[in-house]
Amino acid sequence: MAILAGFFVLESVLLGLLCLIFWRGRVAHVACPGCAHNIQGLPEPRCSECGRDLTEGVVAPGGLRPKQRLWLGVVVLVLGVVTSFLALGLLGTSWDLILRRAGLVYMQQDFNRKVETEIDAFNRLEVRSTGTYAQNNLTNEVGEVTVILSLNDRDIATWKGMGPIEVRPSEGVRIDGNEVIEGLRSQVSEESESRFASLLHNEEDAVLLGDVIVSYAAPQGSVSAGALDSRGSKMFDGSISASNAGGGQLVWPSAIWFAPIYVIPAVLFLGFLILGLRILIFRRHLQPFEVNAGRAFT
Repeated sequence: MAILAGFFVLESVLLGLLCLIFWRGRVAHVACPGCAHNIQGLPEPRCSECGRDLTEGVVAPGGLRPKQRLWLGVVVLVLGVVTSFLALGLLGTSWDLILRRAGLVYMQQDFNRKVETEIDAFNRLEVRSTGTYAQNNLTNEVGEVTVILSLNDRDIATWKGMGPIEVRPSEGVRIDGNEVIEGLRSQVSEESESRFASLLHNEEDAVLLGDVIVSYAAPQGSVSAGALDSRGSKMFDGSISASNAGGGQLVWPSAIWFAPIYVIPAVLFLGFLILGLRILIFRRHLQPFEVNAGRAFT
């Protein structure tokens, strides 16, 4: 960004300097094409300073000498090509950063989190959290949570819900533990052989289980299997397993936002081209010598 800004400042100074040279290089009176001496009022077509024959023409007031037109025009055209390519390169390498700082490009992040633990060798709890969010805007981003209770590798209860995405301290989804418990409890009867039945249908244990599920869906730190039930016993006997998958990618705006990469160098090139051609072509012709001709320009 700093290099690009410095380049355009230098470009502006350079253009201003060239315009100043062009302006100050003009002659105020009818002048000799060779030495730019004022020949206003000469009675014959010969320069009184350098002796040049003026029958081929003289420089009109406000014009440039042919030699000055040549080198200045060539310099302007060369600079037009060089600076246009430099602008194209600098914009091409830094435009994505400009768009990001302008909020037009953002990083889209995907996550897929799974936390598993066991009550015993037969009963297993699994909490999956998935979502997609833009790193610079989390206000309206929601993800999905799936909670699965299984017995002997067979799912006996499943709950799915949506909630706001959280990214600190790690990615997850915030859900309502009471809503989860109600959904699971309706699928597991008190007479079920699963040990989840006693947890779900005991009010105190159900609250504790709900808190554990919430922490697994949107962890507020390191997740743990060391939760205790209402009797002070470990709720889970197995170790905890947590895995995270996903990735990020830049989301770009419409291709029209990349037009300045090409438009700005093209405008610079056209500016130099017009100035250079004006110097080389539009002021190329000399005016005929006239006795006592030529008024000063203002």
